[in-house]
Amino acid sequence: MISSVRELLNSKRNAQIAPPPPNSQSAQRNSFNDEDVQYVAKKTVKLDNSKSSVPENPPKLEDFRTKVNEILSHEEEQKKVAFELTKKFLGLFKDKTLDEQKNPKDRDAEKNIIRDLVDFARIINSDSNQEEDLGTISFLITLARALISERDRANEIEYALVQTKKELATLSARLTRLEKSKE
Repeated sequence: MISSVRELLNSKRNAQIAPPPPNSQSAQRNSFNDEDVQYVAKKTVKLDNSKSSVPENPPKLEDFRTKVNEILSHEEEQKKVAFELTKKFLGLFKDKTLDEQKNPKDRDAEKNIIRDLVDFARIINSDSNQEEDLGTISFLITLARALISERDRANEIEYALVQTKKELATLSARLTRLEKSKE
């Protein structure tokens, strides 16, 4: 690349400058007046505009509105899919079936839900109309919600266990007193 830049600079430097007319008074001329510009040999370049990123005709308002409506409807479809996948994923956490009691069909369903959620995140990440990494962020938010839900459930279970232990200790103490009183 450097050599091509150097070649380009050298070709500009070696451009042919037409000699001044024989009757000019070059000693009296200023080097930057308009007469000198006439004597520079001109090179013309014809450009092919077919590969230009600038459209020849400006886009119409109808085309713009159509594109916006397509993008909005596509986003609505993505929201519906995201809602359904999130609902299914959070349903996995609400399932109280023990691991030993799950059959292969249940395990495959779990794997498919997770695979669908990951694939959806990838699709959103690759969508040029969405924010960068929105799929990953959505996936992380879903995981965080599931973890918070499980934390709350574990806290409830732990609280119930502590209360049961207290009641058991109270009942055990009563039983001990009753046995001592019978003796």
